[in-house]
Amino acid sequence: MNAQAYNQQLETLLEFLKRSRGFDFTGYKRAKIFSRLNFSLNDSGYLFLGMAEMPLPPSNLFASVDLKSRIFTKVRNSNARERFVALGTANVPGGPNHVAAQMVLRDAAFDSAPIAQMVVDRGSQLILANCIARAMFNLTPQNLGCLFQDLEISYRPVELRSSMEKALREGTPVQLNDIEWATSKGTRFLDIQIVPLNGTNGTLGTAIFFIETTSQNQLRQQLVLANHELETALAELQSTNEELETANEELQSTVEELETTNEELQATNEELETMNEELQSTNAELAAVNDELQQRTDSLNELNTYLESILSSLRGGVIVLDEAMNIRVWTKKCENLWGLRCQEIQGHNLFGLDFGLPVEQLKKPFRSLLSSTSDHEELVLAATNRLGKTIQCKINGQPLRNAKGEIRGIISLIEELE
Repeated sequence: MNAQAYNQQLETLLEFLKRSRGFDFTGYKRAKIFSRLNFSLNDSGYLFLGMAEMPLPPSNLFASVDLKSRIFTKVRNSNARERFVALGTANVPGGPNHVAAQMVLRDAAFDSAPIAQMVVDRGSQLILANCIARAMFNLTPQNLGCLFQDLEISYRPVELRSSMEKALREGTPVQLNDIEWATSKGTRFLDIQIVPLNGTNGTLGTAIFFIETTSQNQLRQQLVLANHELETALAELQSTNEELETANEELQSTVEELETTNEELQATNEELETMNEELQSTNAELAAVNDELQQRTDSLNELNTYLESILSSLRGGVIVLDEAMNIRVWTKKCENLWGLRCQEIQGHNLFGLDFGLPVEQLKKPFRSLLSSTSDHEELVLAATNRLGKTIQCKINGQPLRNAKGEIRGIISLIEELE
C-alpha cells in the first residue's frame, strides 16, 4: 500500500467515525489482539481459530492456509509500524481517532520534505522513507520493516552501515560529501547526513538525509575548467606581449633597412614597370584559370549535395570508416538513432565510442572485410537508441575500394528493424 492509499483509508475511517458518533471498541480490541498474535507468532507458525473468533483476521497480518478449517499463517515482513500503532493507542486521549489524525498529519509532513529522508531504528530495521526517498532508491511499502542491511541502499551508492554505527556510537551526526552515484540516467552526486535520534531512554535509531548536489558539482567542475582556461589565456597573453616587444625591436631595425633599400627600389622601379606589363598579361591568364576553378568548385559542391541526397534517401543510416576504423561519414539517420552529430565524432575511432551500439561485436567482421577475407558481412545486433529504447539493428558491411580496386575502408549500412 502506498502513502496515498494509506491516507485515503485513514480519511475514510475518520469520516465514518464522525457520522456514527462513536467507535466499535469491540472490533478495535479484536484488531489489537490480532496485532499482538502477529507480533508473537514465529514466521513459520500457524494460527488456529474457532467459530467464536470469526470473522477473519486482518489480511495484512495473516493469510489463510485452510479457510474451511480456519487455519492461518503469519504474513512475513508485515509493517511493524502499523502493529505498534494498534498496540499503543488504547489509552491515548482522544482514542484511535486522534492518533490516526496525528499519524496522517505526521506522514504528510514527512512525505512533503524537499529532500530524501529515511529512519532506521536501533535494531537496523527501516521504519520510514518519504516519497522522494522511495522514488530515488526504488523502495516499496513492503521494504518498511526489513533489515537495513538487506536493502541495496545500505551499500549503494556508498556503504552506510559503518557510518550509522559511528553516529550511534559517538552520538554525533556523520556527514558524507560528494558521493558519486552511477545510475542508468548518468552520474549523480549526493551529500549524505546521518543523525542519531535520541530519546529519554537512549538512542532510538538514526535519520538519514540525502541531498542531491549534482548541479552544484557540475558548476564546480565548470568553474575549475574556466579558471584553468583563464590561467592558460593569461600565460598566452604574457607570451604574446613578449613576442610583440621583440617584434617591435625588429621592426625598428627593419625601418632602417627599408630606408636603405628605398633607394634601391627607386632604381628598380623602371624594371618593375616593365614587369607590370608582363604581370597584366599573366593576370589575364590567372583570371581564366580562376574561372575554371570556380566551375570545378561548383561542380564539386553539386556532386557533394547529390551524394548527401543519395545517402539521406537510403532506408538506413550509413557509416563510412577508413583503414584505421576512424569515422569519415556519419549520416543524419545515424544522428537520429544515437544523438551523435557528425561534427562531434568525425575522425574518432568507431570502437572507442560508447553510443548504444555494441561495436565490439563488429570488430571481427570488419577486420575480415579489410583483409579481403570477406566481401560482405551481415548481422543483426540488439542496440539502444538515444531515447534509451532497445532496438534491433541490421548491419550490412562491405569494403570500400578505390578506382584500382584497393581496399581503403568499409561502408556500413545500419537499418532499424521493426
